[in-house]
Amino acid sequence: MNYLSTRGLAPQLRFSEILLGGLASDGGLYV
Repeated sequence: MNYLSTRGLAPQLRFSEILLGGLASDGGLYV
């Protein structure tokens, strides 16, 4: 499953990639 940022500007990532990263690069949250 891919997650996207609530602001829509960051690339879509897999759960394993966002788990360690936290916030999206555009300042949004991944959902």
